[in-house]
Amino acid sequence: MSINYRVISAIIILLSLALVSCVSKEKKEQGNESAVLSGDKFTIPDIPLLLNTQEQQAMFLVEHYWDNFNFEDSSALKSHENVERIFVDYLFILDQVNAEKSSKGISSLISKASVNSSISSYFFEMAEKYLYNPNSPVRNEFLYEEFLKGALTSKQIDPVIKIRYQYQFDTAQKNKPGNIATDFYYTLKDGTVSSLYKIQAKKLILYFHNPDCPECKISRGKMVDSQIIQQLTGNNELKILAIYPDKELELWHSHYDEFPVSWINSYDKETVIMDEEIYDLKAIPTLYLLDYDKTVIFRDPTIEQIENYLMSLYN
Repeated sequence: MSINYRVISAIIILLSLALVSCVSKEKKEQGNESAVLSGDKFTIPDIPLLLNTQEQQAMFLVEHYWDNFNFEDSSALKSHENVERIFVDYLFILDQVNAEKSSKGISSLISKASVNSSISSYFFEMAEKYLYNPNSPVRNEFLYEEFLKGALTSKQIDPVIKIRYQYQFDTAQKNKPGNIATDFYYTLKDGTVSSLYKIQAKKLILYFHNPDCPECKISRGKMVDSQIIQQLTGNNELKILAIYPDKELELWHSHYDEFPVSWINSYDKETVIMDEEIYDLKAIPTLYLLDYDKTVIFRDPTIEQIENYLMSLYN
């Protein structure tokens, strides 16, 4: 399922909750319209004037965003792009509040949508499309896991589809932030075999990659060009373990010299990582940032997220 980037572009204004407040005010001046499920005239509830901070406005909208939405009318899906836009707007708002509040908001939405199997299934599909798809610019593992919990207990979801959701949920439990990363063996060019747990480093980046993929080259280039990453690898505060998890070793050997000599450039000789799915590698490249004791700090972060975190610690 491809991402509708026209929808993303159309709702970028909601990245600023101040703008949401302005929209709400404008609608109040025009007079409230009855919401219709097609989304053509969907209106968010007016934000009370007393709630004048972005945090307060977000908290209110997470709880009341769907108040004017008629979940019982299946005609919404005839105007699918409008409903999709409304749903993605809500995802941006969920991302502005704390975990407890966003979890309650998602649970409430799932409960309201459960009165209509078509709408319920559609929202779960949209959650997968935007929150789980590795190519989505708004992917969010935590929010998607909350939708998965609802999908697995929903009576509206086909049992066959639940198998996919159960697989995604089980995979999401592996190597979560705050947990100890799963150990594995890696092999170096000279045949030396070692393991993740034997690496001594204050911070460690795991870089699962295919040396020939365009996105992998981009991410590798960003790390090579990163001032903070170079600074910390240079003084041994940070190490980078590059792991090639596939079987075509000729490809790995042919690109070996493209990697910095300071990196631990390795491959998974027995392809255990892929075959036993001990790490969630739904996309390549995938990065993890680990602490000194191999606790997961970030799972699948961007290079920019890693840089910002490291700068907050060392600058």
